[in-house]
This record gives sequence, structure tokens and C-alpha cells, in this order.
Amino acid sequence: MSATFRLTRPFQHDGGHAFVADAPPRFLEKVASGEYFITVLENGKDLGPGHASHGEIREIGCGRYSTWGNSIWFSASDNSNCAKNGRAYSVMAVDVSDRSALYRTMIDRAVPDDGSLLAILAQNAQRHDGVLGGFFRQRNAMRHWIDLTGLGVPRRITEIGCGGTPWTGLRFLLEGTERFVAADIVTVQDAFSAAQLRDLRTTCEQFEPSLTARWDEVLPPGEPYIRPLGLCAQSEIDFDTMVMDDGIDFTMSTSVMQRVMDPEGAYRKLAQATPPGGFMFHAIDLRDNRHFDADPLAFLALGEEEYAQIRSGNRLRASQHRALIEAQGFEVVMERGFVLGPNGGHSWVRHGEDFAPGVTEAQREQLAPAFRALDLRDLSTTSVQMLCRRR
Repeated sequence: MSATFRLTRPFQHDGGHAFVADAPPRFLEKVASGEYFITVLENGKDLGPGHASHGEIREIGCGRYSTWGNSIWFSASDNSNCAKNGRAYSVMAVDVSDRSALYRTMIDRAVPDDGSLLAILAQNAQRHDGVLGGFFRQRNAMRHWIDLTGLGVPRRITEIGCGGTPWTGLRFLLEGTERFVAADIVTVQDAFSAAQLRDLRTTCEQFEPSLTARWDEVLPPGEPYIRPLGLCAQSEIDFDTMVMDDGIDFTMSTSVMQRVMDPEGAYRKLAQATPPGGFMFHAIDLRDNRHFDADPLAFLALGEEEYAQIRSGNRLRASQHRALIEAQGFEVVMERGFVLGPNGGHSWVRHGEDFAPGVTEAQREQLAPAFRALDLRDLSTTSVQMLCRRR
């Protein structure tokens, strides 16, 4: 069965094409009581694709949406202003538990059809909280950086901004990590459905059987939910209130450090929790999240008083993050930036490699005084990845 709930204005503008609405309390009660597919409607018609990242909703829009904690992020089908376009927006919850007729119908259609099954897998892999995206893609993306540390499988890991379902943490625990701290500003679950884990184990047996060697040790049998041994979930906290373990071997974050309003204090806090020889990895988005690729440096043209009205991030550039990190006793082992070139395209370059900057002298002169002294290459770097070692 399905149920539809109206989203009520005012909606909060979250930059670009994105708007945020409070999830209706009755909707939250319903989805907490079972397994539901969630879709957002505009004048009664489905929007989508769903489970989009907040960046995609802001930058691309066109109906993309996501549910996150107690809020709904969404965009209009034509990228008009959701707060003022007069359209009705609602959220619908559809029962897809294994008891529902709809679930059985979907399974019966998808399983024998390789094309449908592959499409489902591909869509799940793009979800921030999806099992394929977290358990496989995110872990594989980190493999290169962890290999550079020489740690093998880090013993104690902290992930800042893990999302609501810490699939990546579960993967590391199965590989041999002893303690994994998963922290986010949303609710982070500390238990997994036993039914889901049975299916995940079957999947691992087919594709990565080595992950089952520690299965019973990490995931002791239980019903209906199992708490992985070694997983520590920290929910609904920001960086300032996060409790850091001592002796962290490896800390990682993706699109977090640009939003921390006291970055110097944050790196100091990480330094205090990281022993000599410990590592941290940060992927930092340096763009104005209201415009992203359309005008990535727009917020650098604003003075402090103007920017205080939107205050979506700390506005530091790659060189400034690097200086703060090094001042707290870390050395940057490897750094690469995603840089804007003269032709408008982007490419990845290693720190120190020469490249032709896409930001011009004339564009730099249009920025607020605090940013006019920065190097054109620094301004042209729109995101950065840094692997750092505690000295």
C-alpha cells in the first residue's frame, strides 16, 4: 500500500536548484515502521531521479531529489523556484517489504531480466547510502590512497560524513579493521537488517569470497537486526561536537572540510587524535555550491558581510587548507587537484605539476580583496584530494 503526504511551504533554498522541506511527521512515522520506496511528486507526477546527491540537485536539478534525515531535498522539473512556482509538492511512501504484492512483482520481473537487474545495480551504485556505492565503490575508491600509507588494512578508522548507512565501515570491519567510527550530521544506523546481510553474504560469496572469512566474528547471528562488532556510530553531530578516538590510524572525509567553519580548529582536533605515523585523507570541494561548474568562484566575489548571509562554507582554497594541515604537524604525502583549464574543461593534476589556469587576471580582479592575492592556479583548483601523514 502507498500513502502520500503534502510538503508544506516555506521551503528553504539550499543553493542552485535545490530546495529543502521538513518531512511531514506522519510520513516519518510511516517509513520508520516498515520498508518503503519513497518518491517526490510535483502536482501529482513523479519527479526524479531520486537518491541524487545534494550537489546534483543543486547543480543539475530537473526533478532530482533525495531524502536525508528528517528533510526532503528536491528540485522542480523545469528548475523553477519551488518556493514560488505555485506547484504542489508531496512525498509518497510505497510499501516494498517482502510481504507486499508490489515487491514480489518487481522481483519476479527484475531477476530474470539481465537488463533490468543491471540497471537497478547501476542506480544503487550512485546512491550515497546505497550498498554498492558504500560497500564496494567507496571502499575501492579509497584503495589507492590507503595503499600509499603502507598500513594494509588500517586498525582504527574514522569516517566523517559517512551518511545514514555505514556500509563502508562494515566493509572495513570485514577486512580486518578493529574499530570504525562512523559520524555524520544525520542519524547513522548502528545495526543492519539480518535479511539484508544474508543477501549481502551470498553476493560476497559470488564476487569477493575473502570478505566472508570474518563474517561470523564481525556479525554475530541475530534477528531482526545485527550490530557489527567494532562499529561506533555518532549521529546528528557536527565536527565541533564529534568525539574523536585516540590513536586513529586513518581518518577520511568527502565533501566535509569545506563546510567546517573553524577549519583550523578541526585540523587541530584531528592532529590531537592522530598519533605520529597516522594518516588522514580529505576530498574537499572548493566550489560555490550555489552554482558549482556554472560559476564556481561566485562566492569569492562577496565581501564578508554579504557572504555572512549565505555562509555555506569556509571559502578556503587548496593552498590554505594545505597550510593549516601542515601547521598542525601533518605532511601532505600526496595531493591532486581538479583544475579548470582555459578551454573551460577540468582535469586532475598532481600538486606541483604545471598547468594553464582557467581563471584569468581579469576574473581575479573581480573577487573580494581577500582573494585577489591568490595564485591563478590556486583559484582554478575547484576541488582537491589530500593524503596527509602525522609527523
